Amino acid sequence: PNWHCPQEASTIWILDVAFLSCAKIKALLKTNKKVKTIVYDGVIYPGFIDAHCHFAAYALDQYKCNLYNTRSFKEIVDKLKAYEIDNKRAYIYGNGWNQYDWDDPTLPNSKQLDTLFPNKPVILKRIDGHTILCNKKALELLRLTKIDNITYKNLLELDKNGVATGIIKEDLVEKLDLLISKQLPLKNNAALIAMEQYFFKNGIGGLVECGIDSTMYELEQELYRKGALKIPNYYFTKYGFIPDNRQNKGDNFNNIEDIDKLSGWLI
Repeated sequence: PNWHCPQEASTIWILDVAFLSCAKIKALLKTNKKVKTIVYDGVIYPGFIDAHCHFAAYALDQYKCNLYNTRSFKEIVDKLKAYEIDNKRAYIYGNGWNQYDWDDPTLPNSKQLDTLFPNKPVILKRIDGHTILCNKKALELLRLTKIDNITYKNLLELDKNGVATGIIKEDLVEKLDLLISKQLPLKNNAALIAMEQYFFKNGIGGLVECGIDSTMYELEQELYRKGALKIPNYYFTKYGFIPDNRQNKGDNFNNIEDIDKLSGWLI
């Protein structure tokens, strides 16, 4: 902002964790409010910009079953059972497993998940975000055809009998996530608002949100229009998605695998 202050100053004023403009400082001095003085011998920054983050994904992960640091698939199953007791969603979403942390790193199939949760989609995302283990109910959401089985040949794991094991990768992960995101209840707005406050509390005053899809973009924009979200956000979207009412202000480029086309613009 144009505060008309020197670039470097010996004194700054803070009110309710917000840095004040010079005009507001002068107005404050005319009031009877008590001012606490802190002498600090160092550099004070008004905040930082996270140059690459997944803001919405991180916010919504707080509602998922935490599978980080699990030591076996049995432990994962136990966590899912406990999570499901209070889970009000129409699906079960777990995040963070890594088979190389297990005593037996062999990837499981979906049979146990199919037995335990026959009527509810179960999506278990690996720690790197590129692989999902899901049950048969979740695979049904993808509605894969025989042509899809050819198109996604290397992304859909099949056993020796040609039956899907429940392991999907890359593009199919993105496709399943998009289907799930469209089912997100509006109460998840609270997760985004809470995460913004978490960012502010830790000194993050702006962000570059990477890999956002059209559904999550519209969800965030509705909150921005209502004033519920305020943190400055520079988007990098998936698959070249650009809203109709905005001009692209960034460069398009392909990633190494030439799967995602990313576009960016500032709001």
